[in-house]
Amino acid sequence: MSSPQPWPSRRRDQFHSWLLDAVQADHRWLTDVRTPTGIYIDNGSRYYLDAGNHNEFSSPESFTPRQIAVYDRANERNLLRAKTALQARPRPIELRITKNNINFSLPDSASWGQHEAYTCWIPLEAAAVQLIPHLASRVAYAGAGCLSAHPDAMGFEVSQRARHMKRSTGKETQHDRAIFCTRAWKPSDVSEAGWVRTNLICKDSQRCSFGMYLTYGVTGLLLMIMNEGHKIGGEVQLKDPVAAMRSFSLDPWMKTRAPLAGGEEVTAIDIQRAYLREAQPHVESGEYPDWTAEVFDHWSATLDQLESNPLRLADRLDTYLKLTIYDHLLKRAGLSWEELHGTLQGLDHMRHTAPEPVIRALLNENPSGLDEGAQALFQQLAKRTDLQRVGLDRLRFAVRLQALELNYHELGGLFDQMADAGQVDPVVVTPDEVELAMYAPPAGGRAEARSKSIAEYHGQPWVCDWQYVANQAEEKWIDLRDPFTDRRQVTALTLEYPPRPSRPSELADVLVRIVE
Repeated sequence: MSSPQPWPSRRRDQFHSWLLDAVQADHRWLTDVRTPTGIYIDNGSRYYLDAGNHNEFSSPESFTPRQIAVYDRANERNLLRAKTALQARPRPIELRITKNNINFSLPDSASWGQHEAYTCWIPLEAAAVQLIPHLASRVAYAGAGCLSAHPDAMGFEVSQRARHMKRSTGKETQHDRAIFCTRAWKPSDVSEAGWVRTNLICKDSQRCSFGMYLTYGVTGLLLMIMNEGHKIGGEVQLKDPVAAMRSFSLDPWMKTRAPLAGGEEVTAIDIQRAYLREAQPHVESGEYPDWTAEVFDHWSATLDQLESNPLRLADRLDTYLKLTIYDHLLKRAGLSWEELHGTLQGLDHMRHTAPEPVIRALLNENPSGLDEGAQALFQQLAKRTDLQRVGLDRLRFAVRLQALELNYHELGGLFDQMADAGQVDPVVVTPDEVELAMYAPPAGGRAEARSKSIAEYHGQPWVCDWQYVANQAEEKWIDLRDPFTDRRQVTALTLEYPPRPSRPSELADVLVRIVE
């Protein structure tokens, strides 16, 4: 029996199309009114092809950080099931799905984000001032870690996103990126009730559920305190938040100090403890939701462990799990972090001066197949004294570590293998919760209302958005503008202006006018 022939090279949107088909086959769903490449599925989530041709899975609206961690893991599982289904086809489709923020071989060249959304009941500019020191200093538990050739690093960084932050505040998320984004993107980001949806982009995409839980829990708690009219963060305003965030990211041991506006120098843990002290009386008042006390305890314990021995967190935070893995491999190879750092710098310089085929040929010591110009570049690299000093064996070792790092972030890869083997403690997430969340929404909010609508109208000409479900042909819609209720009521849809919409995207424009 002959083995199946591999698929020819395809564009990324073709792979998304295959994945989309596989997700649709496994779920009840409605078409995304804004894009033909998207759907809303039965657990309330949105799956679509975002700008830059990368896949995005947006979790349903949640009320607790535990729910956020559960649904993040559930949607990883949903994509993994889709991938497995594609591999099981008569003509298998092999693809890799990674959840990370940078290209590990050229980490400065591009970045894709992890968005955090919270309801904020004060002006975003006022929230930004109070929250930026927290966002800049939470990197130890909000980061995912990465190998690093940065001259001031040890060969490893805490955050993949920190190097891509350019401003303290701003409206851009793709280029001139801000630690705190103050842009209300669309009408649905602003409510008549008085809240604004934040759109933070400075955290990493994490594989460890505890990192997701703690990041959203602590930041959500601080936003809740501000929403109640209290001021926080005044004692730890940073002189240069972007520089501070980057310097904190370069030190996994959290000993680096950054200057405050008043001149005093503090560590990231000092800043986090200042917020912890400010949060304590509010949590202990008994007037906040039950989850805040649990988050506070985990936050406090995590800061203690970061201060005493961060590697004790290797069973629950990506940064320190990775650091432990690399440290073990370095010792087995008889290398130090200093030697790895120098090797990564050499590899980084090579990648900025030569194309990948030349580098591959150099590492394989085989220039055959290169054209005349590439062979000349090959000879130049081979003669460089700094690379000769590093040695090809060490360069190959660094490349293997970078490949391992990519595999760590691959769904079904190293992280999942370690988690399945019991080497990762999810702390707040159970397998039963994750399995349920793959197909069912969080209870009590509009995600549940959306999910019920999807279940009822699946296969019918209804379309979906975060704020509504609509049927153009029957001129009906369900208003989902209130995120805090699962109430559903089908009402008449008034199509107010000619010409009558002919495509879902045009219907979206009409409904934007209505919900405004």
